[in-house]
Amino acid sequence: MGALLWLGATPPPDSPGGWVAWQGVGLGAGLVAVFALLHLSSNYLQARLVTLVWRLTGSGVTANRVYFTLLRPGVLVHEVAHALAAALVGGRIVAFNALETQVVAGPRGPQVRLGHVSYAIPGRAGALGTRLRDAAVGLAPLPFGLLLIAGALALSGVDWLGDLPRTVPPALGTLRFWLAGLAILEIADQMTPSSVDRKNWPVSLLVLLGGAILGWLAAQALRFSLSSALWTALLQALAVLAAVLVVPIALNLLLGVALWALTGLLRRRVGR
Repeated sequence: MGALLWLGATPPPDSPGGWVAWQGVGLGAGLVAVFALLHLSSNYLQARLVTLVWRLTGSGVTANRVYFTLLRPGVLVHEVAHALAAALVGGRIVAFNALETQVVAGPRGPQVRLGHVSYAIPGRAGALGTRLRDAAVGLAPLPFGLLLIAGALALSGVDWLGDLPRTVPPALGTLRFWLAGLAILEIADQMTPSSVDRKNWPVSLLVLLGGAILGWLAAQALRFSLSSALWTALLQALAVLAAVLVVPIALNLLLGVALWALTGLLRRRVGR
């Protein structure tokens, strides 16, 4: 909500960069919030589903298998993204398996691993270049997932950059619209990087921030600016993407609350 208010507010007269810089900050903050909510809501749904299946079966391993089996397509996309990114940064794929269901030891007990990618990146361990390339591999599921979501939107039969009230209602009656929606749900819930994927992010974010500042300073010095038409199209595309991602967030929360209520009901019945 704060990002929307920022986008609609008038920038101060002395704001550097004008409307583009002002709206860019608001849009960036909104997208970060959407990705964070997507990650948290996905974890919430996982916890609620795992708890319910564990309540029904008495097996934590079975509970994890059920959850991850339902989201196998998203897992496949996640692992393929890692493998492609590792190859692009000059790494060597040591092992790839997106179809396994293996129980491994974890800090909080047994965990189910569905697929994995092992890769080797040339360079000295701990060196900045090595860490940046490893961070790029860890980040890969996010841009790769966004690219696939954009493709699904393009194939859904809706003109997302045009007249939505006119194009959405006819598309609701088509199979491809619902297939695109299912693909988006599967991809969205597995495209946010895990804690392991984020291990080299702090140094990478500092480098990206420094690069962004240098790019902005260069644009100011060269008096470069995006055309209003290009910026409007980019703004609408990113706003549509953020709005589409709100759907899996809402579904995760609604299903999670429903599963939480069902788990509580089962617990009370067993208690009796």
